[in-house]
Amino acid sequence: MRPFYLCALLSMAATASLPGCLDTQTCTTEYRFGVNVTLRNASSGAAVAGATVEIVEGSYRETLSAIGPPGSYAGAGEREGSYTLSVAAPGYVSPAPRTVVVTGNECHVNGVSVTIDLTPL
Repeated sequence: MRPFYLCALLSMAATASLPGCLDTQTCTTEYRFGVNVTLRNASSGAAVAGATVEIVEGSYRETLSAIGPPGSYAGAGEREGSYTLSVAAPGYVSPAPRTVVVTGNECHVNGVSVTIDLTPL
């Protein structure tokens, strides 16, 4: 019987030393946005509300929602991807589209925050 216990003990020690084998991740039920955008007036720094903020990845297209304080937009909820972000706001020059990459972990996306200063017309 002794060899069995020795093998079991060695097996447990080897498993415990492997990175990540005994790690446990506690995930939450929180819903996280992958893309968070803040729009500001480049001249005054004031928030720019009423804009259309859109992300596209292949056939996926989403208009971000105005969420939180004025000038704040969010989308790509719990969705990883490499998005082309575009902005259109009345009274402002539309900036060139930019790429935003959203990664994830075991539980949620790692949200990306972007602040864009819009030039008035």
